[in-house]
Amino acid sequence: LALGHALARGGCFLVGDDYGKPTDLPWGVAFPQGLPPTSVPVHPTQIYEALALLPLAWMLFRWRRERRPDDFVLGAYLILAGCIRFLIEFLRVDVRVLGVLSVAHIASLIAVALGAGFLWRTRAGSHTRSWVNKTDVLFEWRCVLQSDSGLHGPGDSGGDGRVMRPWRAYS
Repeated sequence: LALGHALARGGCFLVGDDYGKPTDLPWGVAFPQGLPPTSVPVHPTQIYEALALLPLAWMLFRWRRERRPDDFVLGAYLILAGCIRFLIEFLRVDVRVLGVLSVAHIASLIAVALGAGFLWRTRAGSHTRSWVNKTDVLFEWRCVLQSDSGLHGPGDSGGDGRVMRPWRAYS
């Protein structure tokens, strides 16, 4: 998710969308053909966000390799990406709708709250692998037991037309 998000921010930079406030910094960029156009150098907030998302992508890949629950990985992504966007939004030129907050600030806070909910579910022990159906887990367990008992060979049907696969196919 974070890697795709970072690539999308690169696309925003290429079309001159979602840029920041005017700046005198040497890396300020003008977007004369941007959406909306500007000839004044501005903060390239798209690049700031993309660069901040790359370490997040690395952490998410690492957590997946460690077999962290899906709810944990998604929750961490939502919280950290939400925080990144929330902070970068202060450098952007957006309409403020609630005091100093823009719509993107509010969306970021919602993402953080959703992420906290996913982390709470992980802590509560109610997580499951999103791509594993509980019926399939029971079927695979039955197939493993039958396979061990010699009732079926590898690749045979379990009687309902589905093919047995080793348990590790889902882990």
